[in-house]
Amino acid sequence: MKKYFEILRLGWLDALEYRTEFMISIMSWGIRLFIAFFLWVAVAQTRGGEIGPYTTRSILVYFFITQIISSFVFSRVGFDIAYDIYRGDLANFLLKPMNYIVFRVIHETGKNIFRTILGAVIFGTLLWLWLGGVPFALWKIPFVLLALPGAYIVNFCMVALISLTGFWTTNSTRYSFIYFGILSIFSGMVFPVDLFPDNFAKILKLLPFQYVFFYPAKIIQSQTFSADMWSGLFIQLTYALVFGCAVAAVYCAGLRKFEADGR
Repeated sequence: MKKYFEILRLGWLDALEYRTEFMISIMSWGIRLFIAFFLWVAVAQTRGGEIGPYTTRSILVYFFITQIISSFVFSRVGFDIAYDIYRGDLANFLLKPMNYIVFRVIHETGKNIFRTILGAVIFGTLLWLWLGGVPFALWKIPFVLLALPGAYIVNFCMVALISLTGFWTTNSTRYSFIYFGILSIFSGMVFPVDLFPDNFAKILKLLPFQYVFFYPAKIIQSQTFSADMWSGLFIQLTYALVFGCAVAAVYCAGLRKFEADGR
């Protein structure tokens, strides 16, 4: 267990060392946020200040919250996995007394904790200054503490499953870009899922994507407790368990195909 705490610490130190990279990504998020800000303000004005179940203020609060969530939930490790397989670097990890997938999860978690703290400070401050913040309630705390790691695990597992196809294909990174495009639309990252037509929104509720961004964001933004939060948490954690088992199975199957001549 001690070695995994050390891996977590190393992930944190990596994020500190490459903080310029993170600040550049913050700037890109800021540009995207300002585009969304002016877009939704314009849309709301043409619709009398309301967009479906959202007011102008509530949809802007939603976007600030998703920016903070993305700091913790968004997984970039799929590219590392794909390159380790493609270049044969995975062989170096197989010689070490630890599970490679667990190593990648914990190392990235260390980085994401740092990103989340900075993201919360930056976007949380903007959220409070511009829009007055979000209502706080004690009942949200256990849901958030379960929903955020659950969202990360679901996203990580989907990314990892795509990257692990590199055992059977030349390079799996191109498939990751397709996945991120699908995720950005159907997860609530670009716009809230409940703005889709009702029948389509019901289908999305059964898919894993909205449990990455939309579900945690709605918990944080909600002013009252809803029974749907229990069902959402159950579906999210079920997906996390199923995908986690799938990643373990595909990884073990891939190792039987893996070759690293000369490494």
